[in-house]
Amino acid sequence: MNRLFTFLSAVLTLGTLSAQSPVLAPDPVIERGRQVDWANMITLWGEGDQQSNSIRNELLADLLLARDLDRSTRERSWGKSQTGDRFGYTLSAGLAWTGKRMQGRFEGWRPMVSLEHAEVLGVRYTRDLYALTFFGNARYEDRTADLSGTAHLNLRYQSLAFGLVDPVKGRYLQLAVVKGQYLSESRLDDLTLFTERDGRSLALDMDVTYWQSDTASASLSTWNGLGASISGAWSWTLDAEPGPLWLQVGVKDLGFIGWSNRALTTRQDSAINYEGFEVEDLFDLDAVVLGEDQLLDTLGLRPVHGSLLRPLPFRTHVVLASDPTAPWQAGIGLEQRYLPGFTPQATVSAARRLGQVARVSVNLGYGGFGVFRAGIAGQLRLGSHVLADLTLSQVPGYVDLQQRGLGLAIRLCVGW
Repeated sequence: MNRLFTFLSAVLTLGTLSAQSPVLAPDPVIERGRQVDWANMITLWGEGDQQSNSIRNELLADLLLARDLDRSTRERSWGKSQTGDRFGYTLSAGLAWTGKRMQGRFEGWRPMVSLEHAEVLGVRYTRDLYALTFFGNARYEDRTADLSGTAHLNLRYQSLAFGLVDPVKGRYLQLAVVKGQYLSESRLDDLTLFTERDGRSLALDMDVTYWQSDTASASLSTWNGLGASISGAWSWTLDAEPGPLWLQVGVKDLGFIGWSNRALTTRQDSAINYEGFEVEDLFDLDAVVLGEDQLLDTLGLRPVHGSLLRPLPFRTHVVLASDPTAPWQAGIGLEQRYLPGFTPQATVSAARRLGQVARVSVNLGYGGFGVFRAGIAGQLRLGSHVLADLTLSQVPGYVDLQQRGLGLAIRLCVGW
């Protein structure tokens, strides 16, 4: 576990969910209660998704179980690209109430209130950073390790949202008050480390920026920041042959958090040649100071307290899907997140409705923090008052630790 934290926070040290869901239109048969019959609904959901284009699940499993990492395991997760390695995860859980359909000007729309907790991590790192973390700097004797271009964002926040939703057409609009719990963010525009052949001196060139919320507390109840966001989606029905197409575009968590005046900012643009500490009197141990403060002074990494305004890791998407009234359905979607290391993620889904109570789908994706992903999903109507969804976003990851990525999303909707 310590190595995992070390690696994921290496950027910090040097600088100081959606799971792959089906891209389908709302099904008027399976979701009839949600769209028409129910006057009120309570929805619970939870989802988690981790991806990487280089780090394999076996490495993460060993780290989480505090097992020793053998060299072959570390080498298999060592990326091939110097600047294109990525890792990230998204976690969220929430509760929402949806009310009765409105009439008049807002006919078809329903009021909605939701409470959500979210945590995201996005890391873009170099091959040299991974090597320094898991193999040390011995291999870089008389060589330069290039960490330039590395960036990370780790954010935890909660939101209370109010808005309107049209579950028939797949449209909604929400405004949210956002509580900032924890922020850790860095950007390494330029960072190189040269190790002398005998290892006696290190040359460090850096141009780095690091932001962090108040370090006094980061518990769930802590208010380290306050902000606002807007989320919404709009859809259109397009005439086509052999049947109509459904087009949706949307954005989630487009906003900001203003962090308190106890937040920290560290900026450093300098070159440092480190040759150790000079000790004039070996027996005067009180004069030998090797504490954190002295090291920070030596490297010039002194944070400044002050309020911050940082954007939320918003998500945008576009989906084009086939006629949802047909028994066989398909869709294609494109998603992008404002997170370091996240590349545009494309997903293709194919689904089959089973009678009047279920829909199953197969989903293939590429991009995001990872590479190719294969998932399955199911939607099930239980009686007249319950609708359940389950998504496994990277099925191979559940059976083979050599794979990269793992994801699970669950939603339960109860209506009356």
